Amino acid sequence: MRLAISVWGATLLIAFFLGWFSHGIFQPKVDEPAHLAAAAEPGKQDSPVSKGKMTAAGSLPPINLEAGATEKLGAGETAGRLGDPIFSLSRSSMVSPDSLFESTDPLSRMGKFIDVLRNLNENNIEGVLEAFEKLPENQGRAQELKLLFYAWGRFDAKAAIAYAENMGPGEKIFASRAALASWATKEPKAALNWADSQEDPQKISEYVVGIVEGVATNDMKAATELMFSIDQINYRYQAASLLVKDNLQRGIDHTLQWAESLPESDPAVKRNIYTQVASALAKEDPRRGAEWAMKVSEGETRSSVIATVINYWARESNQEAAEWVQQLPEGDSRYKAIEQMVNQWAWRDPASTAEWLNQFPATTKMDSSIDNFARRIASKEPEIAADWANSIQDDSRKQRAIEYVYQNWKSRNAAEANAWATLNAPHLAPKE
Repeated sequence: MRLAISVWGATLLIAFFLGWFSHGIFQPKVDEPAHLAAAAEPGKQDSPVSKGKMTAAGSLPPINLEAGATEKLGAGETAGRLGDPIFSLSRSSMVSPDSLFESTDPLSRMGKFIDVLRNLNENNIEGVLEAFEKLPENQGRAQELKLLFYAWGRFDAKAAIAYAENMGPGEKIFASRAALASWATKEPKAALNWADSQEDPQKISEYVVGIVEGVATNDMKAATELMFSIDQINYRYQAASLLVKDNLQRGIDHTLQWAESLPESDPAVKRNIYTQVASALAKEDPRRGAEWAMKVSEGETRSSVIATVINYWARESNQEAAEWVQQLPEGDSRYKAIEQMVNQWAWRDPASTAEWLNQFPATTKMDSSIDNFARRIASKEPEIAADWANSIQDDSRKQRAIEYVYQNWKSRNAAEANAWATLNAPHLAPKE
C-alpha cells in the first residue's frame, strides 16, 4: 500500500511540474522584460507572421519579440535561444550522471531532476544528457524526456532538436516538439521561421505541431489559426488534439467557447475537435453534453457529437438516453442517434431495445438501425434477429442482413437455421 501511494504521489508531482513548465511558471520571479511589457500595448508592434510556407491561413500573436529577446545576430540569422540564460551555473557545478537518477524514491528522484532542470544551461547540459541516456528508452523515460527537452528549448532549441533527430522514432518527435513548444512560448516568430526554412514539407508540419503548442500558451486564437494552416492533414489533427487538451485545462466553459468560435475552413478537423470536446463534456455530465449537441447545426458534426454523448449517457442510464434520442427532431442526426443507441443497448438488453425500436415507424430511414440490431443480437437470439432482418425496407440491404444472420445461425445450429430459411428465405436453404 505504501508503494502504491508513493507511485501515485510521484505521478501527481510529475503532472504538477509539467504544468509549471508548459505555462512558464517554473522560473523564479524576475523583472518583466521590456519586450513582454510592450506586448501588452496594442498597436505598438508588427505581426511576427512568417511569410513562408506555413502562414497562408493565419497569423501569430502580434507581439514584438525583436526587442532584446535574442542575442544580436547577423542579417537573417536566428539562434533558437533566449540570449542570456535566466539561470546560470558555474562549470564547477556540472551534473554527475551517476547520481542524478540513483534514488529509488520516485519523489526524491524527480525532485532532484526538477532542481537540475531549473538551472539547466549550456554548462551542465552534457552531464544531464549523459544521465538521461542511461534511463530505459520509450515509456521508461517519457516524462523525463518531455521535461528535459522543454527545459533545453528555453536556451538552445535548435541544439535540442538536432540531438532529438538521433533518437529512436518513438522519442524524437516528442522531444523535438517539447523543445519547439518551449521556444515558441518566448519566440514564436523565430521558431516558425526556422521550421518554415526546412526543405521537407512533412518535417515542417511535424515541427509546427510543437510550435502550435507553445503559441497556445500566450495566444489561443493565433495557435488555432496556425493549426489550420498545417499542410499535412495528420499533423493538423495532432495539433488539434493538443489544443483541445490545452483548452480543457482552462475549463470546460472556456473550451466550449473556443470550439464554437472555430472557422469552417476544415469541416473534418472541426468535427474531430467537437467530438473530443463532447467526449470530455459527456464524461462529466452527459445531460449538459446533450444540451450542447442541440446547439450544433444539423449535419455530420452534430451526428458525431450526439453519438459521443450517447456513448457516455447509455453507460449511466440506457432508459434516459433512449428517451432523449426519441425526442430528437427529424433529420439525419436523429436516425444516426437511433443507430448509436442500438449499438450501446442491444447487446446488454435486446428485449428492451426491440421494444424501444418498435415505437418508430417502419421506413427506409430506420433500415440502418434495424440492420445493426439484427447483427448485434444474431449470436444470442438468431431467430429474433432473422425476423428483424426480414423487416428491413430496402430489398438489397434486407437480403444482405438475412444472409448474415443465417450464416451466423447455421454455424451454431444448422438444423434450426435451415428450417427457418426453408420457410422464410428459400433461396438460402439447402437444395435437398
